[in-house]
Amino acid sequence: SELDISDSVKNKNNTAINCDEDEDDEDGNDHDAEINKPSFDEMLKSFETIRRTV
Repeated sequence: SELDISDSVKNKNNTAINCDEDEDDEDGNDHDAEINKPSFDEMLKSFETIRRTV
């Protein structure tokens, strides 16, 4: 359902943020966050597109 998709996207984003906190300590740069934030936005956009077409 739509809510299932939305929840899974939110869960992935939360997991990514939690992992990034550890990565950040290694070299001072949060590389994974730079990758994950745009992909999260893309997932939201595709989710909105799916909602309109259904």
